[in-house]
Amino acid sequence: RSSGCLQYFFELLAPGPHSHTPHSAPHTPHTFTAAPRTAPQQRTMGWGLLPVSLARFACDVLGFMYPALASAKAVIQEDGPCCSQWLTYWTVMAVFAVFENSSEWLVSWVPMYFEFKIGFVCWLVLPRFQGAARIYERLIYPYFLEYESHVDAHIDKASSQARARVWSFVVYLVTEGSKMAGEQGHSLLTLLLPFLARSRGGGGGGGDG
Repeated sequence: RSSGCLQYFFELLAPGPHSHTPHSAPHTPHTFTAAPRTAPQQRTMGWGLLPVSLARFACDVLGFMYPALASAKAVIQEDGPCCSQWLTYWTVMAVFAVFENSSEWLVSWVPMYFEFKIGFVCWLVLPRFQGAARIYERLIYPYFLEYESHVDAHIDKASSQARARVWSFVVYLVTEGSKMAGEQGHSLLTLLLPFLARSRGGGGGGGDG
């Protein structure tokens, strides 16, 4: 009996995975959980006073919606001066859009870019300032007169090359499609011939019997 008591006493003192003293809390292993990963924040174009979505919407309204309505009204009313004014604006706006899209990596670092763009678009659109007409007369029109023949030559060359490439691509599609159809038809016929032969042989044997 004494040896059993001593053995029970030593089992209580020995550290084990399920052993704990009455005055101590049971041991719980520490678990390490990884912190939730957050998606990287997308960089917006510069920084400014207005939210990016609101600034973009204002630029679209001032730069596209209002000029489009005014252009349609000028065409419906057959107003020649207004049509000329808005054609000039759309020419300048197209050049500006090409410049903006090609240099987006650069303008993305300009602070308050959209605020400046809103002001620039207002200067282009409003008849009081005539910004589009000034840019067209001082920058675009002289350049166009100087390089008009070169531009027309490059446009004609590019259009002829595009037509030739499109035609060659159509010919390639027709040729490859006919080849593929022929191969698929030949393989289908190869699969059907044994079946037709067996069916014909079976029909002939039934007639003889």
